[in-house]
Amino acid sequence: MAQHSGRRSFRLKHNVRVLGTRLADEFTELCGLLRRKAICIIDHHIGTGGLQSPQKRAETMIVRVGQEHEQGLNRRSPP
Repeated sequence: MAQHSGRRSFRLKHNVRVLGTRLADEFTELCGLLRRKAICIIDHHIGTGGLQSPQKRAETMIVRVGQEHEQGLNRRSPP
């Protein structure tokens, strides 16, 4: 009986090591995926003018608000 207990203990330790290694691999892969996703979000944000200088960002906002205001007035006025 003690012999079987030793084998079970060894097998259990082996399985724990294998699972630990697989979990570590999955964690590493997940970190890489999240890092790539964050880079994509930042690239998109830079591309849309989100991370520009405060002055440039303010100018962009003024232009956008002006365009929306003009379009809103054009929609309300009769043709």
